[in-house]
Amino acid sequence: MRDLIFSGIPENPTSDNPEALLKDFMISKLKLPPDPVDNITFHRVHRLGGPKSKRPRPIIAKLEHYKHKDLIKSKGA
Repeated sequence: MRDLIFSGIPENPTSDNPEALLKDFMISKLKLPPDPVDNITFHRVHRLGGPKSKRPRPIIAKLEHYKHKDLIKSKGA
């Protein structure tokens, strides 16, 4: 599987673009260089569930290439 789940990324009430939030997270928090992050392609990126609590909902990302998943996981905890 090429799915990754990211937790703790705050929701932005003015923007409903989880892919942009995720790419920004990869650059700012995971310290991935911007060039490889711009080349990462996704099949689908979305939040899980509906907005029911004050905690941010997890983001699930389905990547097109396994090597992109390896790159992200190498920098993650």
